[in-house]
Amino acid sequence: MNENSWNKEELSRPLHKLTLHIQKSPLAVIDWDKDFCVAEWNPAAEKIFGYSKEEAIGQYASFIIPEIYHQHVDLVWNELLENHGGTRSTNENITKDGKTISCEWYNTQMIDDAGNVLAVSSLAQDVSEQVHYIKSLQYQANHDSLTTLYNRDWLTDYIESSIKAKPEYEFCLFFIDLDRFKEINDTLGHNVGDAMLTILSQRLEESTSKSGYKVARLGGDEFAVL
Repeated sequence: MNENSWNKEELSRPLHKLTLHIQKSPLAVIDWDKDFCVAEWNPAAEKIFGYSKEEAIGQYASFIIPEIYHQHVDLVWNELLENHGGTRSTNENITKDGKTISCEWYNTQMIDDAGNVLAVSSLAQDVSEQVHYIKSLQYQANHDSLTTLYNRDWLTDYIESSIKAKPEYEFCLFFIDLDRFKEINDTLGHNVGDAMLTILSQRLEESTSKSGYKVARLGGDEFAVL
């Protein structure tokens, strides 16, 4: 083996390793050209978004973005081009079969010696399950498990944050306490009592929904309307 062939082999090894890494990576590896069109699309991207490499190459970025966000695509691209430190975000995306998913994105600019952005390379992963879990925890923390109304903690936080943000904030707070509710539980059972609380909650929401009021269950047979 002569020196030139040895050098070529040595130089090709890192490139070969990088190619293998991209092909085997569980993260979607996507390169975008200066027009925000797909220039590279690895197998993980195919799995996450449902498009084959042949289908994805040359596509403008909006093909994996829900239609309601299409008007913001150019703004996102301009931010990527201007922010040379890279960006990280969690966004809603859409798959080939129309399913909306949540993806975490890491974007890095490819810059020449003159500081010009030649392209953008992105890593993406589907975090839909994690996002759903976090939203579920947040919902449980702010809502009553029986009636699905807001709970006492949410109501307190909402009032306090509203006053803090706007000290002149004015509001009216109604408290509702059911008379003789204990007799219903004692004579007809807690199942009937729970059903009655649920129906009452629905009626409170229906009667106040158009007014922009907030309805909360404070606990037991106590409710509040803000």
